[in-house]
Amino acid sequence: MKNKYNAYYLTVISLIIAILMIQAFVPWLGYLPLGFANVTIVHVTVIIGAILLGVRGGAIIGTSWGILALIRHLVQPTLLSPIFYNPLVAIVPRLCVGVIVAVIYPLLRHYFTPMKSGAIAGVVGSLTNSLLVTLMVYFFARTTYAELMHIPESTVLFAFVAMIIFNAIFECLAAAVLTPLITRPLLAIRTRQEKQ
Repeated sequence: MKNKYNAYYLTVISLIIAILMIQAFVPWLGYLPLGFANVTIVHVTVIIGAILLGVRGGAIIGTSWGILALIRHLVQPTLLSPIFYNPLVAIVPRLCVGVIVAVIYPLLRHYFTPMKSGAIAGVVGSLTNSLLVTLMVYFFARTTYAELMHIPESTVLFAFVAMIIFNAIFECLAAAVLTPLITRPLLAIRTRQEKQ
């Protein structure tokens, strides 16, 4: 049984990382380019992976997303790419998304249906990314952001939050709808395999 689970685990994690690689570099599959920024939808893949694979898998997938985001900003730069050259901005929030979703989803399942649990976990994962990116930019890349936007450093937090609000709303809606729709059948398949 343990070998069977390990094979399942490795297969799913490899598949999710492959999907993340495609989403990172193919326009409109993981990021919606808006010129000044990119609205993220790739976080849904990380949230789903964290729900399926738990904390360790969530950490691996989240870290993979962060590394791919850093590479993407290096090879396909946008106006704001320089703030993501800092690994604390590019990687740490993504790692936390995978871990936090993996921790809260089983707790949510004690109180809500699978659909509601998936929707809430999706929103929490999305907000985790938005909030932590904002905090990391403020603490570790605000000078770079101020220079890029030609604004005083003292106004960085307000300006960045104002810019990210639109992204966060769209990203939360996408995660709330897609996460339960995709995870419910995948969890059912996993349960059937575990019973065999």
